[in-house]
Amino acid sequence: MHGEAGLGNAIAYNVTASRWTSEDPSTPSSLSATGTTSSTDFYEVVDTAIIIAKGKRSSTLQTYHHAGAMMCMWSGIRYMSPPIWAWVAYNSGIHTMMYTYYTLTALSVPIPQTLKKSLTTMQIIQFLVGASYAAIHSFIAYIIPIQVPSPKGSPAALKHHTAYQTVSCINTSGETFAIWFNVLYLTPLTMLFVRFFVKSYFRSPKDGKRSSSKKVE
Repeated sequence: MHGEAGLGNAIAYNVTASRWTSEDPSTPSSLSATGTTSSTDFYEVVDTAIIIAKGKRSSTLQTYHHAGAMMCMWSGIRYMSPPIWAWVAYNSGIHTMMYTYYTLTALSVPIPQTLKKSLTTMQIIQFLVGASYAAIHSFIAYIIPIQVPSPKGSPAALKHHTAYQTVSCINTSGETFAIWFNVLYLTPLTMLFVRFFVKSYFRSPKDGKRSSSKKVE
């Protein structure tokens, strides 16, 4: 999962060597010579750049969202923290639906208000579930069977026997940093999205009118 696409290209963290390595050094990977990710591409700010190019101002929500997302994804990719991959898959699904909405809006296709509310709701749920899912990795371990040499005096046929080793889901300080950096980022982001949801889809006490904003963050 941590290497280039293709069977047998996975890389794993070698605790003894304190670096990420591949079982087969000849396989391609995204690692540099020092065992770190060699490059990372970010496309998160393209829509923000378009807004600025139009002469509009990026909202606090959008600025915080995209700036923080780049830093959080950098930390996740740099330290290859396991929860990041599930988060990316979930986030990609939400954004696929969101940009489908943008496309339909650009084509002047009428979008029901319920659908717009549902998209924002799914994003808020994504943050809550994603942060919880990532954080819980710091407190979970699993047990794996390993083969170890048998004690002296054991029958000759029993050169090895099965023992069980407890392994933490998160076993490096970098992985821990990436997880909690993301959790700390998502906490105020969730609050900003909740505020956006309330302002966009509920009646204003001042004018009694429902917002007609087409924006879906």
